Amino acid sequence: MIHLGSIARPKDRNTIGILKPSDAIDVLNGPTMKRLWLILAGAILTTSPLAGQCSSVPTDPSKGLALTSRPNSGGSVISTLALSILPVSIRDCGAKGDGVTDDGAAIQAAITLATTRASDAPIGMAAVYVPEGTYAFTRTFDITRPLVIYGVPGGTSTLRYTGTATAIIWEHAVISGGTQVTQYPYGSGIRDLTLQGPGSNNQTVGLLCGNSNPTASSQGAAFWNFKIMQFRVGFKASNGCNLFSAINTIFVNDGINLYLPSGTASAGEGLGFEHCTFANPTTTTANVVIGNGWEVAFRRCSFDGGALLDSSTTTVVCESCHFENNANALNYDMLTVQNGFFTCTGCLFSNDDPSATDSQFIQVNGSNAVLVSIASQFANPANSNLPSRAVKVSLAKQVTLIGSVLNHKSLIAEWELGSQQATFGVQSFGASNIAVPYGGRASVGLFTTLTYSTTVNVDASRGNTFFLTVTNTSAFRMAAPLHPPNGSYQQVTFDIYNNSGGTMGAIHWTPGANGYRLAGAFTNPANGHHRTITFQFNASNGNWYEISRAAADIPN
Repeated sequence: MIHLGSIARPKDRNTIGILKPSDAIDVLNGPTMKRLWLILAGAILTTSPLAGQCSSVPTDPSKGLALTSRPNSGGSVISTLALSILPVSIRDCGAKGDGVTDDGAAIQAAITLATTRASDAPIGMAAVYVPEGTYAFTRTFDITRPLVIYGVPGGTSTLRYTGTATAIIWEHAVISGGTQVTQYPYGSGIRDLTLQGPGSNNQTVGLLCGNSNPTASSQGAAFWNFKIMQFRVGFKASNGCNLFSAINTIFVNDGINLYLPSGTASAGEGLGFEHCTFANPTTTTANVVIGNGWEVAFRRCSFDGGALLDSSTTTVVCESCHFENNANALNYDMLTVQNGFFTCTGCLFSNDDPSATDSQFIQVNGSNAVLVSIASQFANPANSNLPSRAVKVSLAKQVTLIGSVLNHKSLIAEWELGSQQATFGVQSFGASNIAVPYGGRASVGLFTTLTYSTTVNVDASRGNTFFLTVTNTSAFRMAAPLHPPNGSYQQVTFDIYNNSGGTMGAIHWTPGANGYRLAGAFTNPANGHHRTITFQFNASNGNWYEISRAAADIPN
């Protein structure tokens, strides 16, 4: 065995030693050595640490070694071995991994060595390896250069934070004068690792992205097979956290799993979460909070036992996501849209708690709120009474619901307007309740203007609220609605405006099959006023029965 100790690179790259093919080289790394220049003749390379120093540990013999070779006289080969790109194991920096010893100094030494030696290496080649074990620490690790921290696949590598602040800060790129001056650090991030906190009673943050530093950025960071658990806030972002992605990442915290606080108009762009789980089995408040200035996409993510609160001023997109209440009484909404633009495509909202007390899955409550739901399903297998509607529109700029599926008999309405929603901005197309016998629609949700004539035709499939403006004093007939629901529930409301300039003529409500059944004579509104009357379809006999009417005229 030939030992090559800590040496500097020869200026003339002269031969250090000529080795036979049967020789092995044991490279002893010094703290300042970045590259070795060796003459190899089919030799085997291994590395081992000097006492008290970190060493490079290539865990995969096919990776981590950068060799450039040229022939030399005598059949030998002169090769450049780039040790700067070998991963650094935290155990080779003194970490114990017993879950008790504070391994913070050893972990920091590994981070420092990896990022220092790899300053001129390709992006993604600086790496810190966390072997199987539980490594306790109390300090905060601030990642300021591109780096990959990775463990053993399968979740056996754990970093356990026992401090009281933030475990890891990720701000690995530098911004100068509004321009990112470091190379885009794609490939930098964490994979195959568990980050465990001290519990939600402590005001701790697991991972902080961006750090509100105007000269730092987390652009391009990616986290794979990563689990953040038992923090007050699992993941928190700040300005500079952009083009960030999390894949197969699990957030299990009793506080807030994902917190994107309000920032500037462009706080963060291009944040993506794919195949992620946000689980909070105990809280009754939102465990994902998105503030102003963010642009976020969730794809095939699961929100279990908690709610998502969107109060952003930009865009949030959910594709094929699952919202489920599986433990707590549903006394909050699974999704609350307060402002900004929120899109759900192919999402599933499911209540599995029989003690649910809330009446809707989604609450829209903001003067600038826009919700678009396409082919989403609302299921309530656990409670025969609540929720009773899919969406509550308390206040909104626009709500569009396309192809909603209501999958329980308790869901008698696709949506409902709140008292503050003075203007109508709700559109619905093709809603159905597959839990009601014979199928059909629960509600349609579209506001439709009727054509005034001696016979006013109504198509029940076109809406739930129908506006009719009467322009003369002649009597007219309200025809029986066409296309009533097929064995299911629907309500229709007629809002009748008197613009005739005088007393309206009599309204003849068509009786008989699919016709109207009024509780009493309808009082026409006075000129310049309007009145409403609401009917509910009775599937057993095919008639529309009056269930309510306005008690007095309403000024136009």
